[in-house]
Amino acid sequence: LRAIGTMGTMVLAGVYMKRQGIMTPQASKAFSEVSMQITIPCLLFTTALDCKQDWSSQPCPNLGMELRRGWPMLFLPIVYVGVGLLVGQAAAKVGKAPDNFRRSAIAAVAFGNSTGLPITLLAVIHSQFGAKTNIGLVSPLLFLSVYLIMYPVLQWSVGSWLLQARPAADLVQPPVVQDAEDGLPPK
Repeated sequence: LRAIGTMGTMVLAGVYMKRQGIMTPQASKAFSEVSMQITIPCLLFTTALDCKQDWSSQPCPNLGMELRRGWPMLFLPIVYVGVGLLVGQAAAKVGKAPDNFRRSAIAAVAFGNSTGLPITLLAVIHSQFGAKTNIGLVSPLLFLSVYLIMYPVLQWSVGSWLLQARPAADLVQPPVVQDAEDGLPPK
């Protein structure tokens, strides 16, 4: 319920800002840049180096040990993008996407929102577990940090391949209708 409340609050804030004229395309781009270039990296960095700043005698968590526990997350983007490519291809086929848009449609599905939304969901779900439980001991955002090591590699390799311009010869050309009398295209 708390996760739904958090996401609902974020959605309502966005709707309010849009209706007030605050969320213009320029503002949206600026918010996105601040989020991707500053706040998300800071969040992931501070999560990885989660050390109590209360003068306690507790040692800081061993980052190397934490990352060793999260190594499977390195391969999750490959699975996530692979499944996204298959679903995107099926959606493009079922939706009869035109040839000049098919690869863009596949990329839109394969590379959905996999940073902002999971951060919100993981943080809210993690807060529901006590600090003394196995799940509550380690922040899932640490594992998201590991996940985000491989994901951009796939975005910039597979994603850029899907979105690159294709030569006109590769696209299916519609058949040219010829006039029966002289064999030339109709005027």
